[in-house]
Amino acid sequence: MTLLLHKSGVGGVRAELDRSGLQAVLQTKQRVLQSQLSFFQSQEQLQSRLTSLPPSPSPHLLLTAIRNSPRKIAVIVEVARLTPAESPEDLAARCRKYGRLGIDAISVCTDEETSPDGLADLKAVCSVSRVPVIRRDWFLHPLQIAETREAGAAALPLVCTVLGNGLPALYSYAHYLGLDSIVEF
Repeated sequence: MTLLLHKSGVGGVRAELDRSGLQAVLQTKQRVLQSQLSFFQSQEQLQSRLTSLPPSPSPHLLLTAIRNSPRKIAVIVEVARLTPAESPEDLAARCRKYGRLGIDAISVCTDEETSPDGLADLKAVCSVSRVPVIRRDWFLHPLQIAETREAGAAALPLVCTVLGNGLPALYSYAHYLGLDSIVEF
């Protein structure tokens, strides 16, 4: 399932990041991704890694949780470490408390700019959460989607203005793996 989200500010101006700020974030993301991809010795090895995950639905589908919410709106809590000293386990313990408050989902920020070990944070939160977990990051490659599924997340955002023509491929791969996509435009 797909959730569509339009983010705009006053007068339709994008409130998220200005163009130069977004470009800087994406350049950093591309450098990190290139480093990850350099571990694969061939395109076939990468392809094998991406196809090794079997298709199956996530145990906590985000759209189902939102539809089943007793409220007219869904409550999604976005989390990240409060301090660099906070561990993934500390973050998970905090999220467990949020879950008891009746929230519908948790969004974990995993971008390297704001989270020093975001994937470890995501895995820790997914391991204790009884509600769907969203991995909040900038997605540019299927490898990131595979990591998201392996960590136990149920959903991820895909940003049209960032992905352009690459959106359908990443959307299809996420759907194949059983992940919900929040498509932002």
